Formats: sequence, structure tokens, C-alpha cells
Amino acid sequence: ADDAVVCVKGRLDLRDEQPKFICMEIKKPELSTSGAEPLHVYLPLNALSDDRVDRLKRLLCEHVGDSPVFLHVGEKSIRLSAEFCVDTGRGLLGELRELLGPTCLG
Repeated sequence: ADDAVVCVKGRLDLRDEQPKFICMEIKKPELSTSGAEPLHVYLPLNALSDDRVDRLKRLLCEHVGDSPVFLHVGEKSIRLSAEFCVDTGRGLLGELRELLGPTCLG
């Protein structure tokens, strides 16, 4: 993407006359303007059903707050709209683990 902010991890190769930077990892940082830590929810693609999605939506709406929610389904990452920002306290994380399994939070 043009003008994207990225974090690059790599090493400097000084063996040749011209130094080279060898990129080992590149990722886009989470740039949250609210100051609240984002919540990342991980789901395997086969774990989605209409009922589970409806229950997840209700659960997120019951815990309104400032933390943006990122849903990771298989290889895709989706930032949910602002209406789904949550308060990660008051039992939300436990309820998510109960609904989606113990490995759903990263």
C-alpha cells in the first residue's frame, strides 16, 4: 500500500562493497487512536457458524468500551467497526474463551 507505515526486522550484510539490509520480517503496526489496547480474537475458518457469530456479536455489544476488536479468521484479519469496540474487563475475556475456546485470544 502506498505510504503505509510498517515495522521491518532484518539484518545488515556488510560482506560486499555495498552494504545491504536483508529483510527478515515486515508487518503493519496497530495504530490505535483511542489509547486502549486492541483485542485480537482468533478463529479457525471451520469454527464459524451463524449461531456462533450471532452470540459473538451479542457478547461484544454487551461489553461496550474503547478497545478496538480485530477478528482473525484463518489467514484474514478484520478490524470490526467502532460499534464493536469493547471493555476488556468485567469478564469479557472469560466469556470469549467459553464461547470460542481457550486459544481464541492472542
